[in-house]
Amino acid sequence: MKSGEVGALFTKSSVLKLSFSV
Repeated sequence: MKSGEVGALFTKSSVLKLSFSV
C-alpha cells in the first residue's frame, strides 16, 4: 500500500470515530 493510501484510511477512520463519539 502507498503511504498516501494509509494516510487516507487513517483520516477516514479518525473521522468515523469522532462521528460515533458525538
